[in-house]
Amino acid sequence: APGYMDRADLGAAYAAADVFVFPSKTETQGLTTIEAMMCGTPVVAIGAMGTLDVMQGDNGGFMVPDDHERFAQAVLRLLDDPALHAAKSAEARAWASRFSVQATTDSLLGHYRDCLEGKGRRERA
Repeated sequence: APGYMDRADLGAAYAAADVFVFPSKTETQGLTTIEAMMCGTPVVAIGAMGTLDVMQGDNGGFMVPDDHERFAQAVLRLLDDPALHAAKSAEARAWASRFSVQATTDSLLGHYRDCLEGKGRRERA
């Protein structure tokens, strides 16, 4: 059903989908893309803003230009090729792990460590 979904139901909805199609050109953080990939759902998205930062290419699916034909072709490739779908599903889970709470916490702590050791100032100079 369209509309708002309770947060507790999102994982099941993402996992039930064959492909997460995301034509947004204004997603600022790419969070929905990460959520879908964490559930093993390959993504087809327009490479813009937050989605571009998250996918960094065809990681976990296909990042396409703002072109209806190319978008549809990428979706059909995933739906028509079970081996490709399985590979992109596994890739999606692996790629999304870079954005887990543990991974982002470790990265943040590393940045703090660098700042405390003065590395941040040298890199900016």
